[in-house]
Amino acid sequence: MIWQAGASRPISLHMKHLIQSRSRAGFSLVEVALAVAIAALAIITLLGLLPQGLEMARKTSLMVSDSNILQQITHDMGSEW
Repeated sequence: MIWQAGASRPISLHMKHLIQSRSRAGFSLVEVALAVAIAALAIITLLGLLPQGLEMARKTSLMVSDSNILQQITHDMGSEW
């Protein structure tokens, strides 16, 4: 028998093992909250980068379009000579 701090009666070894194993099982609320906070921070960061990526894709598309127009003009001018 083992005396538990603050208890008026001793607890058995089986009960102590049961209490310890139950307290170690699963995740604590703090661990879950921390994991959710880290995931939320990562998602917010990625969503913050989305407008920059879309703007870069738009500019790249315009540059490709401009390049195609210039190539066509250059080709047309070269065939006239």
